[in-house]
Amino acid sequence: MWVNETSSHSVLHQSVVLDGYTLAPTKITAPKERRPVYQHKWAEDDDEEDETGASGDVRSTSNSSSCASSVPQVRNAFVCLYFSDILSPNEMNLLWLFRVKRIKEAHQCLESGEQDDFKQDIEYILSTMKGQAPVNIKCLSTLSLARKCISSEFRQFLRSEGLMSNVFKGLADSFALCAATVIYLMSRDFISMQVDAQSLRLLSQLLRIEKMEQNDEQKKNVWEIFKTYIERMESTGKKIAFDLTKEQLTPSSLILEALVFVLARCTDENLKTELLNLGILQWIVGKEETIQQLVILERCFRILESSTLFHKKNQAFLISHRGSALIQMLIFRLMTIIHDTISNCAVGSQLARSHIACLSLMARVLMNLSHENELCCTKLGQVPGFLPLCLSSYTFLAPKFAPEDKKFDLYVMMTSLCVNLVERCNSNRRKLIETTVKVHADNGEDTEHKALDALLFTVHEAKARNIDEDLDKDLAFEEPADDDNNDTDEECRDDGRLDRAKLNDMNESEMLQAVQNAMSKASAHMEDSVVASYVALLIGCLLQQNEGHAAIVRSHLQGGSFATMIDQLQRFLDFMKIAVGSDAIVVIFDLF
Repeated sequence: MWVNETSSHSVLHQSVVLDGYTLAPTKITAPKERRPVYQHKWAEDDDEEDETGASGDVRSTSNSSSCASSVPQVRNAFVCLYFSDILSPNEMNLLWLFRVKRIKEAHQCLESGEQDDFKQDIEYILSTMKGQAPVNIKCLSTLSLARKCISSEFRQFLRSEGLMSNVFKGLADSFALCAATVIYLMSRDFISMQVDAQSLRLLSQLLRIEKMEQNDEQKKNVWEIFKTYIERMESTGKKIAFDLTKEQLTPSSLILEALVFVLARCTDENLKTELLNLGILQWIVGKEETIQQLVILERCFRILESSTLFHKKNQAFLISHRGSALIQMLIFRLMTIIHDTISNCAVGSQLARSHIACLSLMARVLMNLSHENELCCTKLGQVPGFLPLCLSSYTFLAPKFAPEDKKFDLYVMMTSLCVNLVERCNSNRRKLIETTVKVHADNGEDTEHKALDALLFTVHEAKARNIDEDLDKDLAFEEPADDDNNDTDEECRDDGRLDRAKLNDMNESEMLQAVQNAMSKASAHMEDSVVASYVALLIGCLLQQNEGHAAIVRSHLQGGSFATMIDQLQRFLDFMKIAVGSDAIVVIFDLF
């Protein structure tokens, strides 16, 4: 039971009654603030205590018959006998006024004990991984650490306590596959793993271990750890993408996967610079044999994408490394292989989907390299056949072979890449205008067109114009204009709008389905509008310093005017200003 100490005097006199014995009054300095005081109530069914005394007195427990029961008497007698020899009378008085502070809840005690267990475990494991311990002991300790890292709470503990650098130091002399397993598990959390230059050096060493001596027992233990990790994550509802098999488990493959996750959430420019200084970028660029290994190649592209995003030094290195080997050999050769492979695949096949995904990742890398970089755009434009391949990826591959959920991404990637290539390089503009590319129409026919005709053809100008008009309207619930005009109501429903007159007749599930249908149609309208904006932006870039072709473009537009294209770009500009900002599009307006 808690009571409040209230007194207007500076000193409070109080007597404590213990089983009929009155202890001497003791002076206790009154606190400046009102604070609760705990007084234990032995019997659960005691009556409520009454306030006694004036404003300076403290409420005490009434001396009812239940309080005189045997249990409190035994307890009080035990306290008196136990403390009577070691405490003075004044201290005995204070003993009954003692307040227990900072009492932890049960879950806090559990968390504290768990933290202590984690701390003791990691201290013991790291102690066995240091010094002159035998290699077998270090391997077993590393496996134990990997098993501990299956727990997300343990991984969080290592990050919060700043122990990752100590872990990396301990892994330096351990079995390479076990060390790579620990690093991989630590990198899979959404919270980014902090990697310093010294730790990145270890990753660089492990990345180069592609073949190793066979140790079936260690590999079996590592594989069991991964199986346990995947089962635990899937039991929590999280789907884990793990494409490696037991035979493909190598330190290099695991570190490559780990680097993808580390760099995807990394904002440290120094870490990106160390990728170049330690030779990791050189190793990735030099892996020519990975052209046929799409899984490994995708990981390499993801690392290149993260390391070149707004990082001028890494961009310059990859552009000029070994005489632009990345641009002239790997990218062009790979894009040619992907185009040839996809063109010979059946529509909707798994092989086509895999190559489309790889093409999207490659386009992201090229977008980072060519962003406001005239040198890179010039070098890419000098590669024979590269510009037609980029444009045909948008006009032919994407509409024919890309899955429905990937078409929009590929449209935006390839048109953005083409915009980067022609924005600052007039020679690329002239080459692209004169290019003839394959076009896949909605009716299934494959034809060839000049670039400007192909762009206008694939955009479906009439559809884009309808989207422009629809976006000016609010996607709101509309009242039916006339009960007899069923055709109008049906047309509104086809356009994605909800008929408010029928909402009252819908149950909750039907109403939810109607809203979802309207939102999906609105999303499709938005995607078509964004693609139309990028195509209009590309056309505007192509017409810079090539005004003679403006009449050709104008002849394909409704009314022979750029008005609809300008309206679309204006809305796109407003959106980009809110999102990330844009400069190049303003220049295009001046041209139109």
